[in-house]
Amino acid sequence: MDQSIDVQKSEEIEISDLLNQLSSTTHGLSSKEAQKRLTEYGFNEITEEKVSPIKKFLNFFWGPIPWMIEIALILSLIIQHWQEFTIIFILLMINGLVGFYQEYTADNTIDLLKEKLSYKAEVLRDGKWIELPSKEIVPGDVVRVHLGDIIPADVKLIEDSYLTVDESALTGESLPLDKKIGNIAYSGSIVQRGNMQGLVLATGLYTYFGKATYNNGLEQEEVEFGFEVFTSRKDTPIPPESGLLDPNDAMDPFYD
Repeated sequence: MDQSIDVQKSEEIEISDLLNQLSSTTHGLSSKEAQKRLTEYGFNEITEEKVSPIKKFLNFFWGPIPWMIEIALILSLIIQHWQEFTIIFILLMINGLVGFYQEYTADNTIDLLKEKLSYKAEVLRDGKWIELPSKEIVPGDVVRVHLGDIIPADVKLIEDSYLTVDESALTGESLPLDKKIGNIAYSGSIVQRGNMQGLVLATGLYTYFGKATYNNGLEQEEVEFGFEVFTSRKDTPIPPESGLLDPNDAMDPFYD
């Protein structure tokens, strides 16, 4: 069992087949199996290595395009063209400040997601419903969500009648969406009506929201004052085999 399941395509897969792929049942996982998977896959949260603000700011002056601008700046200094030197220096600094602000905003988005995933969730373990911190949910768990709950992971709805969820934070869709058995409900969505049980398909960075957050931060193209500056975020170590950079995600509205 792994986290390579394509969450978006899993809506077309029968519930019984997904249960087999996840080595789970409609009665949930045992505590022993859940602990094993928690050790293997880690907590259901967004992990990020903190980088000092100074280092982040200086990163915006390191790269092929910034180097070209900086060379022009040095040449203007050498030949004492002070007007050109001043203009280039101001544009370079403004571009760096704008880029730093954009990255700072993106970091705050990750922190917000981590806060959303810090609440408790109702999970079926050892055949009994219990409350656990949502970060301890693993693929194969069966969870139950109610009115007002934030869906703790990407789930395929498997029991009960209906669910109405707000996915505006994920897709930009302004209207609530009605869900039924077999549909996918994404991590971070808010339940507005109904209650249902769901089979956990993906957690943490492997969720729809987690992939979107990572891919948005991975590479940003910023066009400021006629200059194109490419920046790469390297503060979240993701192995290439994880599937987070799957080219199939190109249809994802968050994918750049």
